[in-house]
Amino acid sequence: MEAEARFLRGHYYFFLQRVFSKIPYVDENMSPDDAAKVKNEGAVWAKIEADFKFAVDNLPATFPEAGRANKIAAQAYLGKLYLYQKKFAEALRYSRRLLLHVLTWRTFLRKQLQYGYRKRT
Repeated sequence: MEAEARFLRGHYYFFLQRVFSKIPYVDENMSPDDAAKVKNEGAVWAKIEADFKFAVDNLPATFPEAGRANKIAAQAYLGKLYLYQKKFAEALRYSRRLLLHVLTWRTFLRKQLQYGYRKRT
């Protein structure tokens, strides 16, 4: 549950960082009074990266329910985050993992469609 929450926090802060550039970062350790005093100090890339890394390390590869964050989604976001930061070597590492996963699923689905779900005549 915490990994999903941190994935979502990373997702939303990543969006805010890209759109507004200088944003305040408020987390669960701040009191409401302290949160109101946080200044727009600038980039929060390191905190977003920490959330996505935590999600990669702690989320399962799949969930039985559709639409939930998983390890593959966290890896994709981490790769995208590295591209925005111009950390191309790290982005390539996560993008290769993601591409391998996509190609594996593509092959699996192609076989399922070819052999398992033929049209009835």
